[in-house]
Amino acid sequence: MPRLEDFLRRLKGRVKIYCEIKQADAGRVVDMLDGFAFGNDVFVSSFSADIRDDLRRIAPDIRRNVQLHIAGSLEQAIHHEQAHIFEFLEENVTRDAIHEAKARGLETMIFIDTPNAELFAKLVEWQIDYVNLDYAALFRAVQQEVMLRLDGAAQTI
Repeated sequence: MPRLEDFLRRLKGRVKIYCEIKQADAGRVVDMLDGFAFGNDVFVSSFSADIRDDLRRIAPDIRRNVQLHIAGSLEQAIHHEQAHIFEFLEENVTRDAIHEAKARGLETMIFIDTPNAELFAKLVEWQIDYVNLDYAALFRAVQQEVMLRLDGAAQTI
């Protein structure tokens, strides 16, 4: 079974890392991430309230992601969870919610597990920061189409 250390070693400098901690010692995970000096190229999340509490306590500077359905509200994400990234699901994402989170200083993310090209186009238009999905090729094709359309519209103004 591959180890997280081996995986991180291969990725350093190539991509940003989203580390969702399902069950682990949060301190050991943070130490491992720090050892690779990812800096702002990494953010962490967990569905476990205990792990999120540990992360806030032991690594206050590490960027944290929290899902709307976990935090309950944008206010809770900011004040209690001390999130840096606010994550939506397909059923709770709106343009206004993304813009409100951004206006409050958070980056935005969505988890989407369907090949919903119509929503992909909206997410590009709404300028969501991160997408967590299984349909990367479709998303990239839609993204390119939307960006070309927006670029063409900007040039006609």
